[in-house]
Amino acid sequence: TNDITAFTPWFFSHEQLREFSQDMKNALIVIKTTAQMLSSTILEGFEDRRRYRTFSNELINTSWQGNCTTILARKVRTEEDIDDGTFTTVRKEQVDNEFRRLGIMGVAERDEECAKLKEVLKTRIRDVRRIFQFYAAVSDSGGITELDHQECWKF
Repeated sequence: TNDITAFTPWFFSHEQLREFSQDMKNALIVIKTTAQMLSSTILEGFEDRRRYRTFSNELINTSWQGNCTTILARKVRTEEDIDDGTFTTVRKEQVDNEFRRLGIMGVAERDEECAKLKEVLKTRIRDVRRIFQFYAAVSDSGGITELDHQECWKF
């Protein structure tokens, strides 16, 4: 029946009520065990966090004491690259094929693109200089300030 009063304790037999009671005891044991495991895990986490914070402070202090004389004694040198145009000058004739491929036909447009390219090269002048010198030193012939035909193709 759908009557709510049909499932009162008087509806069930004594044996069924004992089974329900035992099931509830077992469920309570599982719930208690789970709650205790969760509680101990959280408490262990708090203890681990406290130990980590203590350790990290000691580590920072020890590291600083070991390195401070070296760090504070180091002289700082700032290198400044001077652009003399050797590695940043872009001539329109050198990139004429690329201008045609990209559809840049006007003289003013080409001059503007060359100026933009020069600005990009200026920001990376140290890298460009090192790359050039690396490829210039590839073969035994010639110095590191000029590229022969073989070095130019590798560059």
